[in-house]
Amino acid sequence: MKLFLTCLACFLVVNGGSLLAQSAKTLNVGVSVGLTRGINESIDSERGLGASFGVIGLFHNGLGAGLSPEFSFHLTSNQTTDLGGYSQYKTSYMTPDLRLRYYPLSSSSLMPYISAGIGLMMYDVKDIPSNKDSAALLSGTSLAVPVGIGLTYFVKDDNWVFDLSAHSHIGSDNMNPVYDDISDAYWHARFSIMYKVKTYEKDTDGDGLSDIDESALGSNPNNPDTDGDGLLDGEEVHKYKTNPLLADTDDGGVNDGEEVRLNGNPLDPDDDIMSIAPGKKIALRGIEFATGDSAITKKSERILGFALNALQTSPDIAVEISGHTDNTGERDMNIALSSGRANAVKTWLVNKGIAEGRLTTRGAGPDEPVVPNTTAENRQRNRRVEFKRMK
Repeated sequence: MKLFLTCLACFLVVNGGSLLAQSAKTLNVGVSVGLTRGINESIDSERGLGASFGVIGLFHNGLGAGLSPEFSFHLTSNQTTDLGGYSQYKTSYMTPDLRLRYYPLSSSSLMPYISAGIGLMMYDVKDIPSNKDSAALLSGTSLAVPVGIGLTYFVKDDNWVFDLSAHSHIGSDNMNPVYDDISDAYWHARFSIMYKVKTYEKDTDGDGLSDIDESALGSNPNNPDTDGDGLLDGEEVHKYKTNPLLADTDDGGVNDGEEVRLNGNPLDPDDDIMSIAPGKKIALRGIEFATGDSAITKKSERILGFALNALQTSPDIAVEISGHTDNTGERDMNIALSSGRANAVKTWLVNKGIAEGRLTTRGAGPDEPVVPNTTAENRQRNRRVEFKRMK
């Protein structure tokens, strides 16, 4: 026993980390059938097999990752092959019990476990051995301790669960009431079929997506807004149908969260500019310039193309184009640089046919940061072009 406990402790330590991968809580109910064999004072060669029938409920991961309460109720019988002789007996049982399963491995379709618990054994001796203890009770209720191992198969993408287990059910000495004081028990091999009636999925970051779904999508189960666009991952998947891994799903130049706030369609790149209300402004993502220069890169022309489409579609719209920099370098130089970049965007649009009178420009330099200039990533966010709708 000491060796067994030592090996078990080592196993739990080694596999403890993998428990974090288990997440979904599921309620499963079903039926079971099995075979039993007595462990008591009868002659070993005379022990026969009995049958068991029962119902079972399993709350998988109900007490945390890998810890699964189980309730079962079985009708069981045990007996020797012959009756009426020395230590020969026949007993029937009703055994309600509550067990705790421990699944040491991370979630998968096929999962082994160990279990232990406590229950009741309501027994009734049908055939009495010739060496019966005169003080033994032939019927009654005693505490029982079920201990065992098993293997559960969760059918992938389905609600069916299959379970195979073997355990020892230890009870009182009255199951086979021979003259001694040794507690009786029986082995129970059981096959169960269960149906998943309810799933309670773990959502670590509370974003509306279960950890299992986030793992499948590739989003971060510990960050409710994986792409930083201002929308919860669950909102993106279930409500807006956007990609929680992309800040700008339609790649139109405006983040999904900003488009939703402005009542735009985050799946349509052509409405990114049109979604701005008069007096409001948005930053166009992806407008890039050569370092220290106002020349528009080829990559930026795609985003500006969406702005062009919006201005062509709505000829009454007038916008202010403002350029912004980070705080690297002299302020006067950055003011001039940001002004030059705003004018470069205006020139590009005018050359594409937009009336010059609809476009004004402004260079804000480093004076209007959207985030502190404390990291390279933040400085990149501050180097931007904004469109403000004037009418």
